[in-house]
Order: sequence, then structure tokens, then C-alpha cells
Amino acid sequence: MDFHGIAGPDRPAGSYTLRDTGAGSTEVTLTMDVKPRGLMVLMTPIISKQVQAEVAHLDNVSAAMDR
Repeated sequence: MDFHGIAGPDRPAGSYTLRDTGAGSTEVTLTMDVKPRGLMVLMTPIISKQVQAEVAHLDNVSAAMDR
């Protein structure tokens, strides 16, 4: 599943790859590319922290799907 941001200053693009690992589980791989433009380049460290926080939420996907 590919995606690209359409709003905001960083406009990330990337993809999720889902792979059946057997025994009713799925492996999720996220690949993302963020290229800030203009003055947003100065905010790259902040953007990186935000992206890491959002990716950390992937740990919650399995629990949410089991509901």
C-alpha cells in the first residue's frame, strides 16, 4: 500500500508491505521518505522525532485489529 502526504510542510511518501508469516500473524514493513523543503529543512530533527512517534503506534495495530 503506497501513500503520499498531501498536506503539511513535509509531505512524506512511502509504503506499507504486509507479509503473512503464518500462524495467523502478519509482518508489517513501513518504508518512508520525507524531504522537507525550504525553511522546514531546519525542522528536520523535530520532524524525525514526530515520524518516529507515529511509527511507534504500529505496535498498537495488532491489538486494535483483535478487538
